[in-house]
Amino acid sequence: MINNILVGIIGPSGGGKSTIINRIMNKYPEECYRISTYTTRKPRPGEKNGRQYNFITKQQYENLYNSRNLIACSKVNGEYYGAPKINMNDEELKNKIVLVDMGAKGAKEFKDTYKNSIFIYIIPPNREILSSQMKNRDSTRMDRNKNQLENMKDVCKWLVINDDIDKTTNEIMHIIRTIKQYYGNLNKIDKETAKFLYHRTLYNMDNIMFLKKYYEENISENNLIVENKGEGR
Repeated sequence: MINNILVGIIGPSGGGKSTIINRIMNKYPEECYRISTYTTRKPRPGEKNGRQYNFITKQQYENLYNSRNLIACSKVNGEYYGAPKINMNDEELKNKIVLVDMGAKGAKEFKDTYKNSIFIYIIPPNREILSSQMKNRDSTRMDRNKNQLENMKDVCKWLVINDDIDKTTNEIMHIIRTIKQYYGNLNKIDKETAKFLYHRTLYNMDNIMFLKKYYEENISENNLIVENKGEGR
């Protein structure tokens, strides 16, 4: 069992990442710790500073960037995003599940930086639900969501379909707790848990075909299968 684990929650814009993290934090406040990332964009309705994001000015962002206190930086629609560097040896994070809402591109940098890390892709069960949840967002988001797959395949091993918030929360926590407990020894888990995990990996052909159909992309099986050299070994 490892001391703590960094969990990147990835998914399309409008896919429910923040809602899921909020639910996890509400249900398991003693077990989990949330890292709020930074952005220079304005808050959307219902967003609170310090929860989904730390909303800062471009000057504040520039200061953090120049002082090398940010990781996984990006620019989207003229606005800047970045996450604070995390000291996983901090006493506050001891034995914690450390949750971060991030984009697929930023996840690659996190994976290279933090050894004890896993990345879970969350997606609604169909495009209609995703589109309805994106109704108040700009029209370019779906195109960017499609492009996530090319980056996601390099870092994500896990896929959870967000068709019910309680079910999704339970499945994510089951994945995280299992990896945290058996990190480096996944061959020791019981058959039932192994079956559960397999059906939520990108090795699973059903998930490969689900994503291929979902984004209507000509993505080959080989492109979607992930070489997870760092997870659970």
